[in-house]
Amino acid sequence: MDDREIRVFLQLYYDKNMSKAAEHLFLSQQGLSKIIKKMENELGTPLFIRTHYGVEPTQFGETLKEYAHMIIQVYEEIYSAFNKTKHHKRVHVALAIGIIALLSSPSPFIMFSKTYPDIDFIFHEHREPNNERLLINEIADLGCMIFNIDLRRFEKIPILKANGSVFLHKEHPLATKSEICLDDLKNEKLVLCGTPAYYAYVNACRNAGFEPEVVISSADFNMSMLYVQAKFGICPTLTPIKNSDFSDGIVAVPFQANYSWDVCLIIKKGRTLSNASKLFIDFMLGFYKSF
Repeated sequence: MDDREIRVFLQLYYDKNMSKAAEHLFLSQQGLSKIIKKMENELGTPLFIRTHYGVEPTQFGETLKEYAHMIIQVYEEIYSAFNKTKHHKRVHVALAIGIIALLSSPSPFIMFSKTYPDIDFIFHEHREPNNERLLINEIADLGCMIFNIDLRRFEKIPILKANGSVFLHKEHPLATKSEICLDDLKNEKLVLCGTPAYYAYVNACRNAGFEPEVVISSADFNMSMLYVQAKFGICPTLTPIKNSDFSDGIVAVPFQANYSWDVCLIIKKGRTLSNASKLFIDFMLGFYKSF
């Protein structure tokens, strides 16, 4: 039985006349009779008996009537819940670890949430394999990564150029340069901070034909600065620095201007995006348009 059949039953129960009930339901009498017969076969008992004046519910018909309105209410609640879920506005973004640090302040995520308060916005940082799993299984709507994007399974939308800078002690020989080049890293001890910076500089050095000497790899920027302050090494990052003079004897020098990395939104190939996800993509492209 479905909710339509229950409604047909109730109409006949109250009208007690096949012709009248069929008219109210915009059905033929034959169609109405067929539905009632199907219900009786499923329940294994008659629901109505014919009289000279029409039909009367049997004892089983009276029992069904006691539950019919509750059944209709449950169906309506289920349909309502399904519709809310179907039209629910939500964006779930899976971020590579360290990406948030590259997305300038104030955070575009906060601005997106304030601009579209009716959209539930969820974002989490995970390692790349976890992000791929979330996207492939369509648990996450979008990803945000900078490296290791499998273009066989994902489409990418570049949103931001990540330009580097290098933190170093002010007494270091490279501190006087206007910019630091990739070749300058060849004989330096590197203190790398964050997953994106690690892959960015290690891959860049290897592509240039040399293996970088990474002495420290940390997720904590302040801890990395302590190593720089102690002259333990220099710290290449993916963050452009506007103020080139820092306290505690640390300065920042821009990394070569012609070297940058793309921060990308990624989407599972063939996936149809929700309107909320499309709004998020447009917002991010607009936010970084002037950067």
